[in-house]
Amino acid sequence: MPRIVENLRKLRWIGVLTVATWLNGCSLGYLLRQGATQASLLLKQEPIDKAAERLSHEQAGKLRLVREIKAFAIREIGLRESKSYETFVNLDGAALSHVVSAAHRDRLEGYLWHFPIVGAVPYKGFFERADAEAEQARLERAGFDTHLRAVAAFSLLGFLADPFYSSMLSYGTESLANIVIHELTHATVFLPGNPVFNESFATYVGNRGSVEFLAARFGADSPEVRAARDHEHDDRLFGEFIAKALSRLREYYARADLSPEGKLAGRDALFEAARAEYSRLPFRRPGHRNFAGARLNNAYFLLFDTYQRDLSRFERIAGRFPSLPAMVRFFRDEVASQKDPEAFLATWEAAPRPTSGGASPGP
Repeated sequence: MPRIVENLRKLRWIGVLTVATWLNGCSLGYLLRQGATQASLLLKQEPIDKAAERLSHEQAGKLRLVREIKAFAIREIGLRESKSYETFVNLDGAALSHVVSAAHRDRLEGYLWHFPIVGAVPYKGFFERADAEAEQARLERAGFDTHLRAVAAFSLLGFLADPFYSSMLSYGTESLANIVIHELTHATVFLPGNPVFNESFATYVGNRGSVEFLAARFGADSPEVRAARDHEHDDRLFGEFIAKALSRLREYYARADLSPEGKLAGRDALFEAARAEYSRLPFRRPGHRNFAGARLNNAYFLLFDTYQRDLSRFERIAGRFPSLPAMVRFFRDEVASQKDPEAFLATWEAAPRPTSGGASPGP
């Protein structure tokens, strides 16, 4: 009986979110289709311990490791307690969902979809690849740049517990720690309508938190920690590269001497110059290897700008705190509670740095 009640509660939440989104002007057909699939996935959940009994030894080990990562993230990093990653969902395919993003072709301006609770976001997810491809084709017919990617996990932002999806079994130890902490961060600190902040902050906490977890679990000089530090180094390097490329593109698109058609005709040279610059970057691991052969366009660059912009900003902010948990508490309890979080944070950043240890709780 408790399991039935829990399932009904989940379906109620899905219904509430679906109706709310419909009232905000989104496609009812899209919501019904995605909501039905999400509901079917949540109803397929089984306890991690039960799932581990029928998985391989290696896969069962990953399920046990996820519990360790989650416990560490709550206890040592300060992320919110939840029931996430206590259940397992077996998927039919390798990807959980497929995400479409788009941008104007003659300027660096992303296409936005509007949803309740999360606000405006520069991407739209689909459980079926064919549906995502149809949305991509629609946007391309309308004259937009597009990008389509597969994802193995996403966060339900604490409204519902996130299961561990079978698509995540392909991750190595370092990547698993990073993505679990990343997604738990979304359920801890989330600013509606500010996807760049949400994703880049979760990227920073996922990178830092995974290093700290792996050091505690395997030792500071372990191969796992070296891999996590290499990941962090490469994310920072790639973020700086993307920022410079975007700056050059913005300058190019702002040229008054070029017509919209002229800008389209000349932008490929900038894309290829960026590709050549990328090939010379001293990456430590192949984490961004897809860039070299990707179809470069405005949507692709803006996607990475969303996830990796201002990582150096969070590093500067971290320098004002004695630890990662102290920084997370500040964002969770102070920044996220503000009516205008970005204005509050900008004022706080501009304030003189304390001469003694710790960080000021406000501007």
